[in-house]
Amino acid sequence: TRCGLSGLRPTYGRVSRYGVMAISYSMDKAGPMCRSVEDCALVFDAIQGPDDQDPAVVDLPFNWDPDLDVNQLRVGYIESAFEADRDSARAKANGKVTLESLRSLGLNLIPVEFPDYPVDIHRILLYAEATAAFDELNRNKRDTLLKRPNWSQRFRMARTIPAVEYIQADRHRIGLMREMNQLLSRVDMVVVPPSEPGTPSNSPLGRNTPLTNLTGHPCVVAPNMSIGVNVLFKLVADAARVLGAAYDVEIVEAHHKFKKDAPSGTAVRISEIVAESLGRNIDEVGVYGRKGIALRTPKEIGIHTLRAGDIIGEHRVLFGGMGENFEVFHRAQSRETFARGSIRAVQWILGQPNSVYDMQDVLGLR
Repeated sequence: TRCGLSGLRPTYGRVSRYGVMAISYSMDKAGPMCRSVEDCALVFDAIQGPDDQDPAVVDLPFNWDPDLDVNQLRVGYIESAFEADRDSARAKANGKVTLESLRSLGLNLIPVEFPDYPVDIHRILLYAEATAAFDELNRNKRDTLLKRPNWSQRFRMARTIPAVEYIQADRHRIGLMREMNQLLSRVDMVVVPPSEPGTPSNSPLGRNTPLTNLTGHPCVVAPNMSIGVNVLFKLVADAARVLGAAYDVEIVEAHHKFKKDAPSGTAVRISEIVAESLGRNIDEVGVYGRKGIALRTPKEIGIHTLRAGDIIGEHRVLFGGMGENFEVFHRAQSRETFARGSIRAVQWILGQPNSVYDMQDVLGLR
């Protein structure tokens, strides 16, 4: 979510990996990364299904019922993850508000826990399979060309993994899959709070990603679950294309004083959308705040950050022309808006193939 994209990590076996540089034959799931959940759905619909090149791919329909009654949903939440100590009191408070907002929509939340399995076994399987996938690169000593050199060390380390330990890890994985199926027979979806980078994978907050890597379950990821913000993404893209280079673009975001990252992930995504719509590279034209004496360059896109009080979230996009200005503005007045967007995503994802989607897919904004 930090990069502002929406992604769909599909169920294992829904999209062919033919032509993909795989890292794990039994875990890799190819899926789209788009502006929104809706975009991901459109791309997924085009790429899912057998192609006679990847034998792991199955032929299943892609279904979505937008009229599903939210009160029919069985929503579970990982109780230990929401109660876990956090680096920020604000983060823990946000988790509490999330659950309260979901309950306010009439949902009866069910406390559940992920299966108590040592999910770090995924490292044994991942490193062994990655070493096999990159064997030629490794033997020819071309692994030094990799952008992340620590993988070269992992390739060498993985050659010492005993076959017995690999088989034991795979046996644990099968047991984990069975228990996850039992969990998901009781609920339609599971709510988990976001974790900070570096969170231990065996902790209540850090188990989600490695666990679903091993089991192959789907996930919806979005930089912002607010329905209004995702509509804003669409409006900004359309406005930038229509107004074109004759209008200067400035983005201003404001959040509470406890927010650490700047600019917000949503503002980053807005800047990328504007740049893409105008045919520019945000890394080349993005200007983060201003100081000194200098003229504004014609192609630059300004991104500005405010931090004050308890502002939940505001994003303003100004298109400045000669003789007129055009603005798109969104203000979150309650964190319930994020909960409502999450519920809508849940309604949409039920029955979808295992994959990673974003809110553009959910809202049909593709």
